[in-house]
Amino acid sequence: MWQWLFFEQNLFEPNVGTARFWRLTGRDALRPEVFAARLESARAGLETLERGLAGRRFLLGEAYTVADVSIYAYAHVAGEAGIDMGRYGEVGAWLRRVEATPGFVNDLVPYPPSAAADAGGPSVHG
Repeated sequence: MWQWLFFEQNLFEPNVGTARFWRLTGRDALRPEVFAARLESARAGLETLERGLAGRRFLLGEAYTVADVSIYAYAHVAGEAGIDMGRYGEVGAWLRRVEATPGFVNDLVPYPPSAAADAGGPSVHG
């Protein structure tokens, strides 16, 4: 469990989350080379997730755990970063299993207009 939680915090969220934020707020055009590097690292994270899910229903086997909840948060929106999620069949099947769990809730709220790069939102970090 700890390995997946550390993976989420140290590789997955910083890259998938940042790439998605930059793409949705227009920051990807401001520093395309930095965005491309984040996107490459995000894809590497998805490839790790793809391998980790091979032959398993959930990250730790048959049981749905906090590791699945944690990684789902960014995995289900990775496509919004411009990543072709069709390349990750295991991840796609896992996302559907997570969404089919009893009590599942997706309460993601879109970024507000003020988050846009040209709206005085947070500065770009590389």
